[in-house]
Order: sequence, then C-alpha cells, then structure tokens
Amino acid sequence: MLIALSAVVISVCALVVSIYEVRIMRSEQRLSAFPYLSISKFYSGKGFGLRVKNSGTGLALIKSYKIRAGDNYFQSWQEVIDHYAPEGHSINYGIMSTNGLQDEVLTPNEEVILFEVQWTEESRALSQEVDDLEIRVCYASLLEDYWVVKSDKGRIQLSGPCKPNLKEEFMN
Repeated sequence: MLIALSAVVISVCALVVSIYEVRIMRSEQRLSAFPYLSISKFYSGKGFGLRVKNSGTGLALIKSYKIRAGDNYFQSWQEVIDHYAPEGHSINYGIMSTNGLQDEVLTPNEEVILFEVQWTEESRALSQEVDDLEIRVCYASLLEDYWVVKSDKGRIQLSGPCKPNLKEEFMN
C-alpha cells in the first residue's frame, strides 16, 4: 500500500513539473515571436519623414493603419499636405515619397518609411505642423497577440483583434 501511494505522489509531482515546463516553453515561444513596432519622425540633410520600425524578434502583421488630426481621418498623404499646407504647391510627388503599410508584414529590424519629403521653404513649415498627427497602427504576432501603437502614446496590448473601420483607414 505504501509503495502504491508513493507511486501516485511521484506521478502527481511529475505531472505538476511537466505542466510547469510547458508553461515556461510557451512563454519562451511567445518571446521568440514578439514584434515591437515604433513610430518616429526623422530628419536628414535632404529632408524629413515618418517611419515605422519593428524592433522585436517576430513578424508584425499589420491589421489596421490610421492617420488623423483631431477629428479628421486622412486616407492619403496628399490629404495630409492639403490639410496642413493648403498653399504648399511645391510639395508634390516630385519631392515626396510614400509607402503604404496596409496589410503588410514587417520582419524583425525592418523599417518602412511612410512619408519622406525633401527640404523646401514649404516643407520646413510642414515639418513643424505634422507634429500633432496621430498615427495609429494595429498589428498582430503570428501567435495572435494583438497590439496598437500610437505615435504620441506608445504601445498597448489588446485583448482581441482590431476592428478596422474603412472610413477611417489610411489607404496610401
């Protein structure tokens, strides 16, 4: 009877250790597939721009991408320029380059230049104006963890997937 009881106790202990090991392995797996997006403004001798970078260890699956100022949601960079620099006739696609982010996958250490414009008198004024833009990117890991990163507030983990609103989505 004592041997049977000892076997049951040892089996229960082995089960508890196994469950604990599985939990540790799952957390390690999550860390190995952990994307971390950041949004930043940059300056160079040629001009200024905005970029998104994945500094994490896993793929970032972009689910939603919004740019707004106050209550105005923009769908293209031309709308942003028209809003902030309505007289900015020299700011056009001849001195500006843009990249989309909608439905993209960012690999670890990948950087996407969202918007870049060469220096002119009008673009220098625009560089000050776009500081109040709120860029919001909702993304997921391969393990279906969800986050939203905002240009002015940092990153927040979500309990479920983002629900894109097509009227608010940035399409460029």
